[in-house]
Amino acid sequence: MFPWLLLALSICAHPGTAVSPTVPPRHMDSVLDILDALESPARGGSPGAAAALVRRLGVCSTPGCRAVLGGPLGTPERPPALTPGQWQLLTELLHHDPATPELGAVLAPDGSTVALGPLLAGIEAGLRSGGFERPLPTLDPPADPLLAVTITEALGTSFLLAQGSDHNATALGPGGCWDDVENPQNYTLRGPPSPVPDPVAIGAMDGAVLGARLARGPLPVTELLRGYYGTGNGSEVGRPPSSYRRRNFGALAGQGRLEKEVAAVLELLRTLSPTSELLRDVGTQGVAAVAHRAAREFSERYVECPAIMPRCLWGARPYRGTPDPLQPPLGSVFLHHTLEPSRPCQTFSACAHAMREMQRFHQDTRGWDDIGYSFVVGSDGYLYEGRGWHWVGAHTKGYNTQGFGVGIVGDFTATLPDPDTLALVRDELLPCAVRFGHIRPDFILRGHRQLGHTDCPGNALFEEIQSWPGFQRTPVARGLRMEVKALPATPEPPALLKNYKWRAAPVLGGQQAAIPKGAPKGTGTRGGQEGTRPPLQQYLHSEDRRRRHGGSGARAALGAQDGAGDSSSQFGVIGKFTDYPFKSCVHIVNKDIGEPGLPMKPCRTLW
Repeated sequence: MFPWLLLALSICAHPGTAVSPTVPPRHMDSVLDILDALESPARGGSPGAAAALVRRLGVCSTPGCRAVLGGPLGTPERPPALTPGQWQLLTELLHHDPATPELGAVLAPDGSTVALGPLLAGIEAGLRSGGFERPLPTLDPPADPLLAVTITEALGTSFLLAQGSDHNATALGPGGCWDDVENPQNYTLRGPPSPVPDPVAIGAMDGAVLGARLARGPLPVTELLRGYYGTGNGSEVGRPPSSYRRRNFGALAGQGRLEKEVAAVLELLRTLSPTSELLRDVGTQGVAAVAHRAAREFSERYVECPAIMPRCLWGARPYRGTPDPLQPPLGSVFLHHTLEPSRPCQTFSACAHAMREMQRFHQDTRGWDDIGYSFVVGSDGYLYEGRGWHWVGAHTKGYNTQGFGVGIVGDFTATLPDPDTLALVRDELLPCAVRFGHIRPDFILRGHRQLGHTDCPGNALFEEIQSWPGFQRTPVARGLRMEVKALPATPEPPALLKNYKWRAAPVLGGQQAAIPKGAPKGTGTRGGQEGTRPPLQQYLHSEDRRRRHGGSGARAALGAQDGAGDSSSQFGVIGKFTDYPFKSCVHIVNKDIGEPGLPMKPCRTLW
């Protein structure tokens, strides 16, 4: 045995040798246990003890926060109610270098990462506003004390520093990853840090929302936090209130109010040391410009746009091989339902499990490089990163390079996702994808069934999205646009149908489609050139028959049937034409997806 190992074993076994305490995981449950011990009379605690202790530990380390809540009153000793491990965790979370705010973060049950400092500062400000302990001071110049200790001081300072930087410094973000979501100990940012990384922004929003609640009347802090976040990794049946933080913070402090309060707190910092030096050469107009930019960018990133759970948080496997890059902005969004799992997921735990199962199926059974979708939408209020914004997916065969594939967890054949989930995609994801340059302003939204033989995204969801901005009602084959000039009241069999006009033209991504062989001649244009093309093979049949032969094998493919690959000979179903008043029943097929044995049948069903 190695000598150093013998020495280590002898030291560990020696009576009286100090042993490092067992530090609980950096999870909100650990914090709740600590606060519960501090405030529980049965364990030697008392109401209000937690707020006083965290202030003494340095929850307020900035001039504005100290002007509101006061500074530390001396270094405290470990309360008897806490174990050595709990005490070590609490001091590490609250008494860390201000330049590394991510060290003060914990993983919450809803999957978000929360900085403890602004959260607890907001709770104390709310308690004191509600008459618990001594009242808050009146600030001069006036500023909202709750917003000052949670978000506006950090936000204004961050944008002020970024404005004066010669290195084009970032003022918001980034997010990060935990080493283990089941036993989180280390959190690492995924890019250059700013004074307001994602955990600080989330903790600030939660602190403001909960502080406003406490200002209306006191509640036990542990009870408040447990009801807000839930417990565990979101193992409850329903969606926790914390997942609505963006909406609730936006109602509390919309962009206009946030801008006003950032300007107010900057004027307050002008009177305090050492921030007065930072504002010495910044006039009133400069403060207003900083406040306007800070409020706008914060609202866009953290209020108006949905939170995206990165792959590292849901436990993704590595990508197999080398992903192909996309070329944004893209022109299309393709909507899917996952079909399996058939039930919507409403918690982080359930949604993360669904993501892992879908990735396992796509990689191990389908043989794809990764989960097929670009993003997946849970009913827990979050988007889950699949292939993401930058890499080609495997979601809509023939169109993967031309758009993003978005899947919603559940089977939406007969029922719809809940209204909040629909709004997340329609009112948040799509506008924000345009705003940040991922898709074009004139993007086209389609359901998967319009571009392949599948019932995806389910009848109920497909009917719903037809009223959404960007939806293109007419299904088209890639590279082929067909115009029917006129049809008789009772359509003849295809062999006799001659009165039509077709045109092959770029439809998606500027790609042309191959034309199947063997049908009546038609005139058309290609690339602006007139000419005679080989006739199209046509089958005319009823919508019901088309749906029966279209297949519903997507159930085995978790909603991503025909997701991988690219084929210029893949054709869809031509839908309702401008000059065709009857029910859509023209079906362009070829040997790849055609139905050569299908009897030709005229379509007489009116719309």
